[in-house]
Amino acid sequence: MSTETETMGKGLENILGDCLPLARRHFEDKFIEEHAGFLKGLAERCGEFTDQAYLELPKELVAEHKEFLLALAEHCGERTWKVYETLPPHLHPNEYQLIERVMKEQGITHWDRYFSNHFPLWQHVFESMTTASPKKPLAVIVHNKNDHNGAFCRPYAVFYKPHYLDELLHLADYYALYVCEADNRTEAFRHIHRAVSLSKKRRKISLLVLGGHGNPYSLNLGKTEGTEHENNDNKKEISRKFEREPERYLSVLDGARFADVGKYIHKSGKIVLVSCSTGAERAKKNLSQVISEAIPHATVYAPKVNTVMKRFVFDKKGRVSDVVYQCGPEQTVKLCGGSHVSTE
Repeated sequence: MSTETETMGKGLENILGDCLPLARRHFEDKFIEEHAGFLKGLAERCGEFTDQAYLELPKELVAEHKEFLLALAEHCGERTWKVYETLPPHLHPNEYQLIERVMKEQGITHWDRYFSNHFPLWQHVFESMTTASPKKPLAVIVHNKNDHNGAFCRPYAVFYKPHYLDELLHLADYYALYVCEADNRTEAFRHIHRAVSLSKKRRKISLLVLGGHGNPYSLNLGKTEGTEHENNDNKKEISRKFEREPERYLSVLDGARFADVGKYIHKSGKIVLVSCSTGAERAKKNLSQVISEAIPHATVYAPKVNTVMKRFVFDKKGRVSDVVYQCGPEQTVKLCGGSHVSTE
């Protein structure tokens, strides 16, 4: 090794430290020399997932968009490689700024749910509510951040077709969408308030979709101890989880909070729980019943069992008129004012 090369290597070691061998596995020395500080910053944000982030890094964007790429890594952490894997490569600089801003404002970390070159939902996710057509009804989609088995990501479509996320594209044809993610109930309710206030022409929510792993008593939003078993409906175990970290759930304890947002729901609004067993009849009062009683003018849909949502049913005006789960109508509850409505 020449003296010059050896000196250069020591300089890079001072910057990258233990990450230098990893960087050399993925990049040429010239690239590492030019962007060592950036690669170090990326490693600091991605931790043990740095290898995946380096692998999926869109190198063609680094020269002009370092700050944007680091901002995404700061926001998404261990999921950064998923962001980089599906990042649209040919966007105007203003669109990069829009992506960064909306991801922060709407709490989106699961980039892979909405964004890929072959799945243009990201264009609707980033549609500003201030410019959406006032003629479109408002649909608010609140998704979980904790998704231990990837059920809310598009690869799950291998098992279920059509996939729930594909159905959101159909919604985008007829509704002004506000799509967000939350890891606690305070965030979730704040997003509902925010969605209503963003429109130039103030409008109520015609469709509210709440997505997260569930059981009869709750819908999980954020990661807690033992959330890999969130569909466990053991009441004692669930009660212990609520006591430890109640903020991580939308639950049967939130009737007052749902009643408060009821004023934002349209008189013929629909509330859809994309969450396993939240309509289970074996519970004395399940989550769907609590929401229905708190917002009696809306129709609430929920599955009785572990399942996935299959599709929305639209009427002639393009409004959602019904919801179909994979489990079928016999395992679906449809409630209005706490009372059952026929699912036929």
